[in-house]
Amino acid sequence: MNPKGPLEVSTNFGLDSRLKLMYFVENEAQPEAFSSIPEAMWCGVATLTTVGYGDIYPITPIGKLLGTMIALLGIGMFALPAGILASGFAEEIQRR
Repeated sequence: MNPKGPLEVSTNFGLDSRLKLMYFVENEAQPEAFSSIPEAMWCGVATLTTVGYGDIYPITPIGKLLGTMIALLGIGMFALPAGILASGFAEEIQRR
């Protein structure tokens, strides 16, 4: 069995808990859009990947705050590491 590292555990817990919380926050305000936890996860994935189809989005203040946190988590998980990798590749190409 391979134990998870602290970053993986915190990222999984942070994302999973926020998406589940999004369902509980938005279900009452939008029962047709947030009808289940997987529907809320779809909204979170669209927000996390910054696709933002616009088919499902939070309307409550707490839901908007959670959506913002998910978007920032997406920047931290994908955009920043991609920039660091690109910078490393550019340095290596300049050395050659």
